[in-house]
Amino acid sequence: MAATVLAAATGSTDGFGKIGTVPIAGTLFVRCPVSSKTARVKWRVKGDKAMTVQPYIADGVTQTVTLTLASLADSETLIINGLTYTAKDAGSTVASRYFNTGGADATADAAALVAVINDAASGALGITASNLLGVVTLVPSSDAGATVIQAVTGTAGAHCAVADGTLATLTRDGAPMTVAADTTTKGFTLDQYNDGLNPYLGITNGDGAAVLTPLVYADRFRA
Repeated sequence: MAATVLAAATGSTDGFGKIGTVPIAGTLFVRCPVSSKTARVKWRVKGDKAMTVQPYIADGVTQTVTLTLASLADSETLIINGLTYTAKDAGSTVASRYFNTGGADATADAAALVAVINDAASGALGITASNLLGVVTLVPSSDAGATVIQAVTGTAGAHCAVADGTLATLTRDGAPMTVAADTTTKGFTLDQYNDGLNPYLGITNGDGAAVLTPLVYADRFRA
């Protein structure tokens, strides 16, 4: 049986794990969806740059990313799991992923962005967004939702602060491992005994000069 693709530039097996590159010193958190009967996960990871790989466990699905909006300018962009959302002072066009930034304040801008992200046809697959006073929170839409949430500020820069709150909810499960760049084999494997808990993998770019493009797969086994 082929391993499940959880994170790749072209998207995961179910389409929920599309990623861009991991920036220098940046960390990508990847979740393997499991059932209560899953006892072991065999991860397989490869990348074009050196990286540090750290397994984690969590009681629940704990991924969360926040976007704090402030004075977005017309035509600035946000990239979320490979999809580009564009600020438009003239109003929202959901099918084009344009969200209205001509409202009263950042809270109004955030509400418009949330409406586009949550749209069934044009929104981010496997992700649910909410808005509180201009802060947009992104979480998996369900236990089987997005296996990775990667928010890149695009051209918004100083007008959108991105924070990943996932790490604070995770427990380290073993020691971190340094993995060399590998573009020739199928990658590095790691067995994680999760015993029904939610397994995560943190992948940190270890190259000090260039971005990392990782691929993450997993096989799941029952007790």
